[in-house]
Formats: sequence, C-alpha cells, structure tokens
Amino acid sequence: MPVMNGVDSRFAAPHDGNAFRKTFGIEGPFILNVANIERRKNQLNLMRALSDYDLPLIILGQVREPAYVEEVFAEGVGRVRHLRYLDHESPLLASAYAACAAFVLPSTLETPGLAALEAAAAGAPVVVTRVGASPEYFGVLCHYVDPADPTDIARGIAAAIEQGPPPDLSAHVTKNFTWPHGTAALPDVYSTAMARRDRRRSAA
Repeated sequence: MPVMNGVDSRFAAPHDGNAFRKTFGIEGPFILNVANIERRKNQLNLMRALSDYDLPLIILGQVREPAYVEEVFAEGVGRVRHLRYLDHESPLLASAYAACAAFVLPSTLETPGLAALEAAAAGAPVVVTRVGASPEYFGVLCHYVDPADPTDIARGIAAAIEQGPPPDLSAHVTKNFTWPHGTAALPDVYSTAMARRDRRRSAA
C-alpha cells in the first residue's frame, strides 16, 4: 500500500504573486526553481535549457554543493538570481509560486518533490522530471522532461508557458495529496507491517 507525499492545504490557489515581486523587486515573467542547489536537482541543465529564452531563473534554496553552484552561476551569468532560502511558513513562498511563469524541477530523480506539489497547489504551470514517481501524482496535468537533455527541458518549459496552468491541477493536488489524505493510510501500513513481522517470528 503506497504512502504518498503531501502538501499543506494553505498552498491551495489563489494567491497574490505581487507580494513576492514587491519584496524582491522582480518585474516581468520568470522561471522558478525551489530546491537546494546540488547536482541531483539539476539546475545546471535547467540553466542551459533557458539559454535561448529571455527569462530569468530565480532559485529559492540552500547551497548544498558550492562547486556546483559556481557552475550554475557561470552558465547563467546575468540570467539567474539566487534568493537563498524562504522559510516554509512564509506567505512569500506561495506568492512566489503564484507569480512565476512556470515552476521547473528537472531533477535526476524525484518523488515528485514537495515543492512541485506546492507549486501545483498554488496554481503554477509545473515542469518536472520524468524520472521517478511524478506521474503517479500529476498524471497528465504537468509537463515531464528528460533531466539529461536541456533541449527537452526547454520544450517542457515552452509548453508550460504556452498552455498555462491546467484548470484542474490545483484542485487535483489539494483533493488527493494534502497531508491528512496522505497519512490516512499509515495505520493500515503499520498494521500490515507488524502483522508480517509477527508471522515471521511465529514461523521462526
């Protein structure tokens, strides 16, 4: 029995993106990545995917691999802005999701990533890696990309911006993947695991 990741219901749309813009002095459309900066989160290929776009990348997250950060910033000179880490409880986080042209998380592997669920709940167009469990959460309501291929990441971004957020995406996430829904199966999971343990002990 699967136990799914969850999202706080407070991220459910609608949100005002102007609060984030005003706080950080941001004008115009931008791509948002909320993740620690590290190779698994694949910001370097994301930056390469944006090489032909007149869209800045804004990253919210902590530095996990300093040498990798240098690579990302060198690739994205003048096109990337690192706003460090926003507290998860800050209303500016939901505002950031609402303000972005697309939320993009092209990780080498995801579960699908709590930030992707939050962005979807907040009403952002979502682009995520096809590697991992993301399709089990989003179905046909987001854009899947090959994390190893900047061209494919660019394709997903273009499609997300052109199509905008699917009207059912926020409702789908908040209906099926809030934490109360996600944890409802836990008692059965633990009961099943304990019953199996007891059977193995009895058979020993």
